[in-house]
Amino acid sequence: MAGLQRPIGQQKGESFGASIPDMITPEFVRDEVARGRAVIPANINHPESEPMIIGRNFMVKINGNIGNSALGSSIDEEVDKMVWGIRWGADTIMDLSTGKTFTKLGNGLFAIRLYRLVQYRFIKP
Repeated sequence: MAGLQRPIGQQKGESFGASIPDMITPEFVRDEVARGRAVIPANINHPESEPMIIGRNFMVKINGNIGNSALGSSIDEEVDKMVWGIRWGADTIMDLSTGKTFTKLGNGLFAIRLYRLVQYRFIKP
């Protein structure tokens, strides 16, 4: 990996708060990402997100899926799914809306804000 440089705007993992256990070295993380066996998803347009490393040699990631469909569902049902996903330890929540009634539960911003609301008001004491 000598001679490779980070793309413009990319930061070191520790700079954006990636959740990496102490026993995992930066070199191991770099090698796993370079080999395609791990990712650290982070979107610079969502500074409120909490990046974490995901891969077979790291902690398990639990993804909770929400989203309406053309066949039916409501925002209340999706909020309930999100609440239960968070209660059961979901690391990420993904909006898979396909219906025309409402767009991606507020284009993702709704889901992020709701996630924080649910996390702090309903789950934490």
